[in-house]
Amino acid sequence: MTNFTAGSLRLLSCFIGLCFIAGCTSIPDPRITVMGSLHGEDGAYMPVESVDLFVTHQPDVPLPRVDTELHGMQDLKSVSMSVSESQGFPFDNEEFAFLSLSRGVPRVGEEESVVVELTADNLWVRRHRGDLAVLRLRKDDVSLPTTEFDDFDAAGMRPAGASWLARLESDDRRIPWIIEPAAGNCTAVPLVASLSAPTAGQTVDCFDLSTLANMFFANLAVTVVEELDKADLPVPVSAGQHRFYLVPHLELEGENDTYLGFGFLYEARISLNMIGAALATIKATVPISIHFVPVDPPGANPPRLELLIDPVGAPASTIPWANIDRVTVEYEDGPINGFLAEQVRQTVVDALSGFVLPPVAVASTELTAGEALSLLISMTAPRPAIVSPYPDDFNVIALPEQRVTLDATLSNQVLSYGSVTTSVTYDNLAGPAAPDMTGTVVTAVDAAGRVTKTTMINNTGTIRRVTTLFPVNRHTPFELVFLE
Repeated sequence: MTNFTAGSLRLLSCFIGLCFIAGCTSIPDPRITVMGSLHGEDGAYMPVESVDLFVTHQPDVPLPRVDTELHGMQDLKSVSMSVSESQGFPFDNEEFAFLSLSRGVPRVGEEESVVVELTADNLWVRRHRGDLAVLRLRKDDVSLPTTEFDDFDAAGMRPAGASWLARLESDDRRIPWIIEPAAGNCTAVPLVASLSAPTAGQTVDCFDLSTLANMFFANLAVTVVEELDKADLPVPVSAGQHRFYLVPHLELEGENDTYLGFGFLYEARISLNMIGAALATIKATVPISIHFVPVDPPGANPPRLELLIDPVGAPASTIPWANIDRVTVEYEDGPINGFLAEQVRQTVVDALSGFVLPPVAVASTELTAGEALSLLISMTAPRPAIVSPYPDDFNVIALPEQRVTLDATLSNQVLSYGSVTTSVTYDNLAGPAAPDMTGTVVTAVDAAGRVTKTTMINNTGTIRRVTTLFPVNRHTPFELVFLE
């Protein structure tokens, strides 16, 4: 919550006194509204009406802390922030952040090839992956040199994707991109869960936003690569150029409520191979989203956050998963026919439908992934020692650690792998008769940072699937902010 300082209260007292002398009849309730705007043109170079997002703050009135716009305009030219309304007392200890995604594309008629897209939720992926413009607005902050951005890379057109305007308070809980082992809130995540070597220079992999992202990225990459290797497709396939994007804010609609959170996009380039050479490439994109449900248990137990991970696990009957329909494959019209592309898409959907994160041991107790993530978040970014329920305006957003974009946009890509390989090995030596080793997983990391996951296929462990993840590359760092 926003707190007024002693100096601010003295100013307010002076204002009240002056108003009394001047014969004011009432003092306006303090209130501020900030506007984030998209400006641009249609496909015929004609200016269009701006698309505006609004967030209002009025003390003791629960108003939304995040506004979202998903559609934008055909050709984005600039984004801006401004205060559209301000009355009464100025607000301290808060700032506003405006994020806008867009992508450069050729104009109609300029494209050399036709890209075909197969998905049950048209355009969703396109609107949540691309170039990110970031603006911030904070009272008396001279370090923020601009409230407008128009320095986009040259492109034929720039369709605007999703945009978000959020109000942040200085005491909002945050999970940074990297937490050092020496930090007091470092909780080690085991290799079997993260499938990632510690960041260079670190001895343990602390739970932070980069580790959370890599838990999903690595396990998704392994699942998709292994599923493609096992799939009965007309031609051999292999997946490479694995990329992972962060979506700052997402909402999941249930029957009785809206569940707030953020998400990721996993992308893989899938090569269709003939006679040892790549015949064509399909780009597959898989969305994953994490939604937070405030729970206020009876008795002395403090409020907590439970997690819904769409589409991991079985949803409640009142919360239909949205991300299965958003799985998208894209390919250039030519050597690939629609039937083969749909087979690849269905293979990826099958992989996602069966995707699970492994159990995670926290403080020597093995928990399901959802339980572990909820506990790790509360340990990493603990709430104050109070038992009050979560406020009505509770929300979540992930923000780039770079506070503003000045000369260029950021990518919302956060991680990538150069290579993920998988194969089945056979050992002719007789294994032990007991215990049954089927399904046993062994993980290891070598000096170069490559992580190997070995899964025993038979009871003696003589048939194994070995999947190797080459070192992960980290790109744009973000932080996760709980708005409460």
